[in-house]
Amino acid sequence: MRALFHDPVSDTWLLFRRPLGVLVVGPEALASIPQVLEEADYEIQRSHRYAAGWLAYEAAPAFDPAFRIHPPRGPLLCVGIFDPPEHVPLPPPRRIEPPSLTPELDEKTYLFHLSRIKEALEAGITYQVNYTFRLEGRSLSDPLSLFLSLVNRSAPSYSAYVEAGDHAVLSFSPELFFRKHRDLVECEPMKGTSRRGTNPDEDAHLVHRLHTSEKNRAENLMIVDMIRNDLGKIAAIGTVEVPHLFSIRTIPYAHQMVSTVRARTSASIPRILEALFPCASITGAPKASTMSIIAREEHSPRGVYTGTVGFWSRETALFNVAIRTLVKDGPRWYYGTGGGIVWDSDPGEEYLEALLKVGALGRPLASPCRPPSCPQR
Repeated sequence: MRALFHDPVSDTWLLFRRPLGVLVVGPEALASIPQVLEEADYEIQRSHRYAAGWLAYEAAPAFDPAFRIHPPRGPLLCVGIFDPPEHVPLPPPRRIEPPSLTPELDEKTYLFHLSRIKEALEAGITYQVNYTFRLEGRSLSDPLSLFLSLVNRSAPSYSAYVEAGDHAVLSFSPELFFRKHRDLVECEPMKGTSRRGTNPDEDAHLVHRLHTSEKNRAENLMIVDMIRNDLGKIAAIGTVEVPHLFSIRTIPYAHQMVSTVRARTSASIPRILEALFPCASITGAPKASTMSIIAREEHSPRGVYTGTVGFWSRETALFNVAIRTLVKDGPRWYYGTGGGIVWDSDPGEEYLEALLKVGALGRPLASPCRPPSCPQR
């Protein structure tokens, strides 16, 4: 097992290799995940070591049995115990094309499921649903070489690479799940996406339109409130705050609306994960009932996508929201995409936004729809 993480605060890469032990939990042992996380935390608390790896979306019921999921496939938790990481420069990348991926559903099927989600929204069962789907393909590409090739095209942000046996996770995530330093924990929920412009003037116009969009602000604020509530479970009384609302962060293929929520806590990393996982930005609101809708409407388990990839030590932790994430399972590769659906969402625009997010692989996926049904940007 080996792992590579980008820390955007210091703009450095951290390399973990030669693990002292690897902890893996499969679907059959779902209930043991909290205990395994505690075992990893015990090991690093009594030493100056680190734990690093991934937690799949379908691990959620281990923290709350009310969370509904698709029957999972593949490891739900994979964590290595490491000595402190090396700070390394990335080697010059070779240009490698990503696997050719095919969506598991077409536009017509996507729109059908959005119509069912709209019914749930109108009935008040949910207020926002993060609806996603998978793309799948086959390739014999070397995963690390592919990661190095793609990370320069997508901007590092909270990128991470983890390789364990036949599995590899190539995460080009722009979203922070949480970071922790001593007793300060900080989250950066991301909700609201716009394409990039073709020239500086159009780009500036799109930033302004995203920043002032009432719909995107409402979606973002809904998730901020959920994160505040989740953090409140483990925060010192009166310390939860929102220092930044509706900031716009630009990456090579999109603009994103990001807010910041932080708090003081003495909670351990396993306890923080129990309170926050899965991140509200990739479920919707309220979390439990919306996850039931997700399990009903989505076609396949999410796997590592929308779970988290990260590391922690005695005093620090850094976990991303595993979006814009390519996963290798033997010769098969998976990539998830989607977005938040609210009552006034335009289904055609949501479909185009989901395709836009495939831009982390180098270029947006072309829409397979044809006029006159193809929605305009």
